[in-house]
Amino acid sequence: MADLAESAIKTVTTNESLLGSLEGIGNIVLEAIYHMDCGDLRRAWIAMRRAVMAAQLAGLHRRAPHQLRGLDDQNDLDSEIMWNSIIYMERITSLLSGLPTSTGSANIALQEVTNDAVPGQRLHVLIGNAAGRVLERNQIDSSQQALELTEDIDRALIKLAGQMPTAFWRPPEFAGLARDSLEAFNETRRALSHSSYYTLVIQLHMPYMLCPSHASQRTYSKIACVNASREVLSREIALQTFNPISSCCRMNDFMALIAGMTLMLAHALSHCGHATEYLLVHQRLSDRALVERALECMPFVSELQEDMLVVRCVALLRDLLIIEQEAAREHGESSSHQGSQTYETGRDLLIMRAPFLGGIKISKGGVAAVASLRAEEGRDLSGGVSIGGIGSLRVNSPIPEPPVLSGQSSGEASVHEGMTGVSQACPNEFFMQQDQVVSEVAANFDDWSVLGMDIAFFENVIRGNEGILSRTAGTER
Repeated sequence: MADLAESAIKTVTTNESLLGSLEGIGNIVLEAIYHMDCGDLRRAWIAMRRAVMAAQLAGLHRRAPHQLRGLDDQNDLDSEIMWNSIIYMERITSLLSGLPTSTGSANIALQEVTNDAVPGQRLHVLIGNAAGRVLERNQIDSSQQALELTEDIDRALIKLAGQMPTAFWRPPEFAGLARDSLEAFNETRRALSHSSYYTLVIQLHMPYMLCPSHASQRTYSKIACVNASREVLSREIALQTFNPISSCCRMNDFMALIAGMTLMLAHALSHCGHATEYLLVHQRLSDRALVERALECMPFVSELQEDMLVVRCVALLRDLLIIEQEAAREHGESSSHQGSQTYETGRDLLIMRAPFLGGIKISKGGVAAVASLRAEEGRDLSGGVSIGGIGSLRVNSPIPEPPVLSGQSSGEASVHEGMTGVSQACPNEFFMQQDQVVSEVAANFDDWSVLGMDIAFFENVIRGNEGILSRTAGTER
């Protein structure tokens, strides 16, 4: 199957001489869908960029009469509907891959969605336009302007959800349905529409879930992310239980992985505050069970499809489950061990080595930012996921540490930087040299099979900590 697909891509969809028809542009969209089903979001993003370029060359973006026609009238291809679909898919792949969009000024036409259309079609259009606004928000440098736009988008999403019939939002119901029936197809599409909506909520609020500069917004964003994550995970379980070998659920696998990471990170961070601030304490065990049940569905699918991205992201989520458990244990024992913090290095630790930032540590001690070289010095890193041009997500092996010498400073003996704080090192340590960044890009340029939605997730983690870094620099001056 893979060989046939690559042959078609080389001879048809990447052949510029065959783009002079609606069928030619449609074939590029089909290529992007194929890459999505294979778990390769970056190649899907590239294919959608080519589809946007081909459609613009044909004049589809002007929504005016054009010379491009279909090769066969029986195909019944509508150029305006095709352009709307291209905008939607390009924005979704851009958002989930953490990459910019090329359709920022375009709006998906609402006139194509009538009152007689199924609710999912209207939601498809509205989500595409909302995704464009989230992508616009992600490019804003001003924190106040970004916050205002976030609140505006949030209100728009709430209004969007209210435009759907109440019955549209009920949980998926697959009982008694045949896998190949029209009813099962419609129910699957409804569940995927739910996941797309709630994933957009997560993408909107994730940066503020970790940002301490807006306390009220952080609480609101955390609750929004947690509830949206639960909704995505429940849809994933329903879809995979009903039809575990369906390739149309591959995108939902990515959404569920991000939802699981978001949910466990929210709980891990909740352990870092006072007991009165832990609003999720009664849901902790049920949330862990929800994530673990979703994970039980994924290895079976990944083994069938040989999807290494899903396998590695599942491993990362399992590590995050361990980290959350350790954070809960430390939080429970802190009252009886006040003043004696004994955090072991190299254990239950996720590291992201990012250009111009350094490392992000997520451990039982909370979230901290450290210089990249300092984070990796002396560590045995394994099981990582390479991210071309950005860095790598890795887990420290729990190796034994040498005893602390009497003359060794406490800063050298511990990697714990505080529950929600960051390293107090000089801000210059967070910046990598340009040649290091270039070498990182060159080293990982061909390793695109392991790129995916977890990139955007951890970019949001970094974006949420930028306020901390700037305040740290100002204090030290």
